[in-house]
Amino acid sequence: MSKFFVSGDRIRVEVVKAFLEALPRIREFVSKGLWTLYASSVLFVYEGDEKGETESPRACMIDFAHSWKHEGDKIGEIDSGYLVGLDNIVRYFRAICEDGPK
Repeated sequence: MSKFFVSGDRIRVEVVKAFLEALPRIREFVSKGLWTLYASSVLFVYEGDEKGETESPRACMIDFAHSWKHEGDKIGEIDSGYLVGLDNIVRYFRAICEDGPK
């Protein structure tokens, strides 16, 4: 997975760390169970230049065609698969950070 963060001859660990900072907010949102999410995704966006400078990396939830909000304070079924996916990507990103920018 680290190949997606290579710029020139190094892995952009600072980008991965920025994504790691954003993922807990997404996890918290999904864990509240206020929305039912089917086939939603997380989009990771960053743009770098030849000098290795990066414009604000962002992680955003997308694909809400099959999602709906629950009425009032009603809590819906929490999508445990979505949470497992988020936890897995956090584990992969942490491994990239531990390996360093090589």
